[in-house]
Amino acid sequence: MTPITCALCIEPYYAVPAGEFTCPCGQVLTGADIELETAQVWVVGPSGALGYVLDPKARLIADAAQYGLVVRLEDVPEDAAAVDVEAWVEAAAGR
Repeated sequence: MTPITCALCIEPYYAVPAGEFTCPCGQVLTGADIELETAQVWVVGPSGALGYVLDPKARLIADAAQYGLVVRLEDVPEDAAAVDVEAWVEAAAGR
């Protein structure tokens, strides 16, 4: 997990009971405030720290898009993290 840090104090945000995230300097984030790249999803670690990880299914869809292939989430295999992208794209494109 890569921590999401405050731009002001450079410390991680942590989950609080109100369903928001705060950092030591008092900045507050909500889930709606979090903007990530396509293949990233936000997570809360065991310590309560806010961060992001790469979602294997989203990564595979984004990689397929780079090849000009449109893929639906339901078409992505469950073991997306172990998939060879080029081979999977070729198979999905019917080559």
